[in-house]
Amino acid sequence: WSPRTQYESAVLVPGAQNMRKGGSFIQSRHKNYFAFLGGDFPMSTAKTSVKNGRSVILIKNSFGNAFAPYLLNSFESVVVVDYRHFKGDLARIAEEFKATDIVIQNVSLTATSGYHLHLLRKVLKPLMSKVRAERKSLGH
Repeated sequence: WSPRTQYESAVLVPGAQNMRKGGSFIQSRHKNYFAFLGGDFPMSTAKTSVKNGRSVILIKNSFGNAFAPYLLNSFESVVVVDYRHFKGDLARIAEEFKATDIVIQNVSLTATSGYHLHLLRKVLKPLMSKVRAERKSLGH
């Protein structure tokens, strides 16, 4: 399977400060784990040729790698955050990419693990704080 839309991607390599252009959500030269996203990176992005005003953030661990390419056909931009490695501000990322959707993908094996729940909460905290503040300012 390959996405029907054209896209340009970038990846944040562990330890780097800036995104590196290139990479691909489908690595056809690999026939194993690295076929999807090329492996685990703190963050990957894709700008697609879809024109619908929608942008998604996928928050995942390695079980989400195979799911990420399926989002390309439905969104103008796709941001993939691996909560185990991401050190940035998710609220800033959501604002920068004008996120309309957020998907948290996990597998039952790790979804109930205290370690993984701690890492997810850590990544989600800035975003949830911003959402609460905005709701409060709107009187909700």
